[in-house]
Parts: sequence; structure tokens; C-alpha cells
Amino acid sequence: MKAWEQEFWKSNDTLAVAQFFHQCYQAYQCHVSLARQLACRLKRIGRVTGFKRTLEILGLLDMIYEHREKMHMLSDGGWLKIIPETEDTRMSRIIRFTLEAYHRPISLQEVARVANLSVEAFCRYFKTHTRKTYISFLNEVRIHHACRLLAEKEFTFSEIAYQVGFSNLSYFNRIFKRVTHKTPGEYALMLEKP
Repeated sequence: MKAWEQEFWKSNDTLAVAQFFHQCYQAYQCHVSLARQLACRLKRIGRVTGFKRTLEILGLLDMIYEHREKMHMLSDGGWLKIIPETEDTRMSRIIRFTLEAYHRPISLQEVARVANLSVEAFCRYFKTHTRKTYISFLNEVRIHHACRLLAEKEFTFSEIAYQVGFSNLSYFNRIFKRVTHKTPGEYALMLEKP
């Protein structure tokens, strides 16, 4: 079975699909009609078992891949790439803490304590492992969540800014543009387009 599995993923048809999904750290937005089709597929996956389930999953992957050109990236999610494989590492504790606390003010002292390091050692450690500052990482996490809230269309820009941990709307707008290359308003308009 292992040999068949390896050959399956090496074929030209499946290699392109595998490469596409391997690079998908991003969050995407698609037209409502496609979203409904994908939701139906997901429901079918939940209702079947065994090989039929495998076929449904492959069908879902095929549908996503076939419509990839019609999907718009919401957030690059690049920060997800730095999450380590093992759960008991220092970086895992930092990431987990950030994902649980991003919506409130976080000081460097607080996150350094989570990592059991001094502030200076923590800043060096984080920059060495991620090639970015902790504040840049925290802002990316916050903007990623802001993009999700914008897609839900239930909150004003100001409400979203405060929900994701920004205490200043103009700072939120500036960081949002730096991360997404769009203002929150431009981003919301992009979400309206099919």
C-alpha cells in the first residue's frame, strides 16, 4: 500500500494539487455559490465512512483546486508557518499564549515570562527563530483575526480593532495596511466582489 500511495502523490495530476495545498497557509474568500457547494461537500464527508469518505475528501480537494483562481486571499497567515511540530517547546508555548491572548494588551515582559526568559533574551530568541519581532508577529495574528471578522460583516472597523487587541483605531488602520496592503475599507470592498 505504501508504494501505491507514494506513486499516487508523484503523478502529474496529483502533484500540482499536493503542491497547492502544501502552500495553503492562507485564509481564502470565495463567492457564496461556491461556498455553498463546499459546505454541501463537507456535510457529505461527515455522513459517510470508509472509502466513500476518502472519495468525498478527494472530491472536496478537487473542487477547491479547480476553483483556486476564483478565490481571494484574505490573509497570508504566514505566522502559521512558524508553529513548531512538537507541543512542548518554548516557541509552542509562546505561540499558544499569543493565540489565546491576542485580543488584549500583551507586554513583552508578560510573554517573556511565558518563555522563561528575560525580555532581552526573549526578543533575541524570537527574532532568531522567526526573523521578525514579537510585536510584528502579534500584529499579524491580530490582523489575521480582523480579516475573519471583516468577512463576517457584523462589526464596524472600530469594533473589530478593539476586539482584536488594538486600543487605537488609527494604529489598527496603519498596521492593517502594512500587513494586507489594503485599508480595512478596501479590504471590505474586496470581500463584496464575487
